[in-house]
Amino acid sequence: MQGRLSAWLVKHGLVHRSLGFDYQGIETLQIKPEDWHSVAVILYIYGYNYLRSQCAYDVAPGGLLASVYNSKSNRDSNMSSSPSFVSSFKSLRSLENLPLGILNLVSLQHLDLSWTGITTLPIELKYLVNLKCLNLEYTFCLSRIPQPVISDLKMLRALRMFECGFKVEQEADRILFGDSEVLVEELLALKHLNLLTVTLQIFGALQRLLNYCNSSRSINTQSLCLRHLNNSNLLSAFSFASLRHLWTLHLYFNDFEELNIDAGEVKRIRETRGFHSLQKVYINYSKFRHATWLVLAPRVKVIRISNCQRLQEIISMEKLGEISAEVMDNLILFGRLEYLILEGLQNLKSIHSSYLPFPRLKEICVWKCAELKKLPLDCNQGLEQKIIIKGQDRWWNELQWDDQATQNASLACFQSLY
Repeated sequence: MQGRLSAWLVKHGLVHRSLGFDYQGIETLQIKPEDWHSVAVILYIYGYNYLRSQCAYDVAPGGLLASVYNSKSNRDSNMSSSPSFVSSFKSLRSLENLPLGILNLVSLQHLDLSWTGITTLPIELKYLVNLKCLNLEYTFCLSRIPQPVISDLKMLRALRMFECGFKVEQEADRILFGDSEVLVEELLALKHLNLLTVTLQIFGALQRLLNYCNSSRSINTQSLCLRHLNNSNLLSAFSFASLRHLWTLHLYFNDFEELNIDAGEVKRIRETRGFHSLQKVYINYSKFRHATWLVLAPRVKVIRISNCQRLQEIISMEKLGEISAEVMDNLILFGRLEYLILEGLQNLKSIHSSYLPFPRLKEICVWKCAELKKLPLDCNQGLEQKIIIKGQDRWWNELQWDDQATQNASLACFQSLY
């Protein structure tokens, strides 16, 4: 029989096993050692502030030690101090608002709210003065972060906000959108911050971050999501090269037509190892006509481009030809690429006009790209490691091949998407 507490834990996604009730009618739960910490913290936050160890016994000779605890609400206890087991708070799921009881966790150092349904952060969060890591990644519904919550977390070393507020409508008074310049100013005021992932929607906020990363004290910006960015044609590929630790870049609904590259900037990017850490690139609903700047990311593993109606070629040979062979010396195009995903690109005609070796490519996926008639593969380059090619049957049947050997070799690679 499941009790009220067990039902409540199920609702909030906390793993346990209900053992029913003991002879006194007290609800009994079984919790695995690896899940005990999270369950204990959430019970404390919601009022179960008194924990007592009752006994321990061997499950079997030489086997695991089972510990029995009694947790209850003690209204006479001092709520201003936290028990010793409350030192971190991770993986709380399915919440829309943080309980105010979290403010009692004064020793809290790590707060992980990633992938939750939380919609706002309470301003009282600023009282967690010992917080070193705050993870808000993939909190798609988060719309409000009151001032000055971020800047008051003086000990913060890691702030993760990638894809934060992704499903929220734009409103000028929200710090993630209209006031994202304020957000950038707050996080740049954190003297100990050295790791950042962030979502921005204001050109001025991005420019401020890029300028700061060019200064003497750089923040390790690992992931960057840019949404609905206007005036973005003022940017060049070199602008992003200052983010030397950038691992993931997501460009969504921006007015980019291209990230300009010229020989001088390419030389500087290569000399400073710009884009050297970039491994994942996602481009959605943007105005790119080409994405030639991707050749400057020698370690990129995943490229996913979707619904960019103006995109005609991934690598423009015209743009690439403007850069001298000396500057591009020893650069293997897509030498570490593993996954290339192209979706809803109605005008895409070319990935690259010449064959590419793709030494590490695992999969090419093409969906609704009817104008793409050729792949930069041949039987001697790129097919020997058994690449998977996914696509629609009609598209596959209309592909053009330079020789019969390549066509025959590719047949074993194809997987129909329907």
